[in-house]
Amino acid sequence: MRIQLLAASLAAAFCLAVTAGDLLAQGPSFDCNKASSAVELTICNDAELSMLDSRMSSLYNRARRSPYIDGQSLLASQRRWWRERESICGRSRRAVECLIQKYYERIDELSALVD
Repeated sequence: MRIQLLAASLAAAFCLAVTAGDLLAQGPSFDCNKASSAVELTICNDAELSMLDSRMSSLYNRARRSPYIDGQSLLASQRRWWRERESICGRSRRAVECLIQKYYERIDELSALVD
């Protein structure tokens, strides 16, 4: 019984370590060594934000490749979103929460275009 409990505990710990490592390994869609704004540095230092940035970037790229989506309008909306992300969340005392909300909003918008 003890051996089974120990084996189950070790398996669970391994799964958690792999999941956390995957989140950190995925990273954001940009090179953190070139991060220049407070927002970019915040994203680089937060596993959830890094994952959200990568997810948003993946959806944006899918939308860009779609023949049914106007590329110029998509680019304009993405640039507008970046400016809002910087201006609103960059000055916020709760930058992480602000960014998480902004990313979920943008992911929802992009998902509606590609799904």
